[in-house]
Amino acid sequence: MPPPREVEWSVYLRGMTSTAADLDGTSGDVGYSRVSAGLSVGIPIGHRSQLDVNPEYEFLSYDFHATAGLLPTPGEPWGDIHRESLSVRFATQEDERLRWYVGAQIASSAEDGADWDDSLTFGVLGGVGYALSPTLQVGAGIGITTQLEDDPLPIPVLTVNWQFAEGWRLSNERRLGLGVFYHPSETWRVGAMAWYERNAFRLDDDGPLPGGVGRDRRVPIAALVTFTPSERMRVEAEAGLLVFQEYRFEDSGGNKVAEVDADPSAFIAIKLTYSF
Repeated sequence: MPPPREVEWSVYLRGMTSTAADLDGTSGDVGYSRVSAGLSVGIPIGHRSQLDVNPEYEFLSYDFHATAGLLPTPGEPWGDIHRESLSVRFATQEDERLRWYVGAQIASSAEDGADWDDSLTFGVLGGVGYALSPTLQVGAGIGITTQLEDDPLPIPVLTVNWQFAEGWRLSNERRLGLGVFYHPSETWRVGAMAWYERNAFRLDDDGPLPGGVGRDRRVPIAALVTFTPSERMRVEAEAGLLVFQEYRFEDSGGNKVAEVDADPSAFIAIKLTYSF
């Protein structure tokens, strides 16, 4: 019988900032930055299963400049956003090839001054993974999440992890995207990746859109470098462009007030992870 597995712990801290992006159709621009921190606890259950618990906090800061006329009321659309979330996931390795998982999440995303109760969303997910060979693993699943002032959103999840040559790998990296990576050594990894990200949050009750909803989306395209000096520590750096940026402004009933695209902007990010 194999020895009992230990609980796995890790913490991370990530910071990201971008240059200001010009807003189409107006003279204004917007800068965007975020800081996030999280804890991951992996609790073994038996010899083949694990329960992961992940509380996270994220601070998003938007710097709108010279956006007069964008909204029918004066003032910058929104400023600082706070996002807290708790997710749990149960996964089982059925055999050497087949793996399945289910999970759930509760999250709050709100601007300073917004009603916290009106900022909550809930989600569930499930999926399977299958090892087609020792060098190729694929998976498929679906997540469904509630939205602020909108219908529940289904999110298909497709995963791939393919070592297609010595030192080379194609992977999703747990993002809605795809990247290619090269490992010149056990300590270093370099790569390039593009992924999709979206945010939605409840707005300040006393802002230009009282109790409204702000939404934004973009596609980051980045070069990545990962340095792993020890089994416990990992440092990841990213630099690239934010493209296909869009901002949407809604009232408290979810009705569109305005929508604007933003030009590409440059960004950098760094993430520190420590396991213990």
